This record gives sequence, structure tokens and C-alpha cells, in this order.
Amino acid sequence: MSKVKIIFLTFFLGVLISGIFLTKQFCTGGGNMVRCLAFGPVFSFKVGREKLAGLLIFGDFDQANWHLTLGRKRLTEAESQIKVGNQKLSLILIKKSLTETQKATPYLLAARKNGEDVNFLINARKDLILRQKDFLSKIHDLELTTFLNENLPILLPEK
Repeated sequence: MSKVKIIFLTFFLGVLISGIFLTKQFCTGGGNMVRCLAFGPVFSFKVGREKLAGLLIFGDFDQANWHLTLGRKRLTEAESQIKVGNQKLSLILIKKSLTETQKATPYLLAARKNGEDVNFLINARKDLILRQKDFLSKIHDLELTTFLNENLPILLPEK
């Protein structure tokens, strides 16, 4: 192996392992999950780890599932931030959740076109969109309303 590959692999594994360690260190236990959520001391490691994991996911079905998973994570973080009174941060996170949901759509359609059974993904996407709409119905923000009118995902037809 060349030196560049070894350095890259070492860096990749170091970030992955440190991210896992720090996330478990700061994000476990009790009800104090807000520390690890949304731009806390570990958030950059968490997002970096998710991006690296996303690079290792192949196939339309798996990519769609990954983006829906990230959308659910960002929505859960937004809900947590609202509970602690941080509406500004929750708006940033809900936008990220909507963006991830949008990213899942072309992969889902491609997987369906390739003949894969995507009913699970369609139902997961539908549930996520309904959760997003429910969350957004509780927040009144003009900028967010404009953003939603332009970007809120639509439900896919069943076939």
C-alpha cells in the first residue's frame, strides 16, 4: 500500500473510532441527551461519522434508507431542541431533516424503477413527512413557512 493510502486509512479509522468513543462518552445516560444533539461538543464528530458512513453505502435502496434515517435523526434533534426552548436551532435542524427527506426521493424512485420492493421505504418516508408536518404545525415562523412551501416533500404514489 502506498503511504497516501495508509495515511488516509489511518485518518479515516481515527475519526470513526474517536467519533464513536466521544458520542458514547457524551451522549449516553439519562435524560441529558441535549448535550450531544445539535451543535453540542460532539455534534461535528457525529455528523462527520455520518458522512463517512454515507460514503460507504451503495445501492439506491440503501441510499434512500440512509437519507431517511438521517432525516429522522435531525427531526428528533429538532424536537429535543424545542423541548429545551431553543427554537432557532430547532428550525435549522428541521430544515436539515427536510433536506435529507428530499435527498431520499430520487434514490427511492430509482430503486422502485429497478424492481426493488420499496414499500418499506415509502411507508418510512410517509411516516417521516407526517412527523415533520406535525412538528411544523406547532411552530410559527414566516421564514420557515416560506421555506416549507418551496421544499416540503410530497407523498409518493403507491405505484
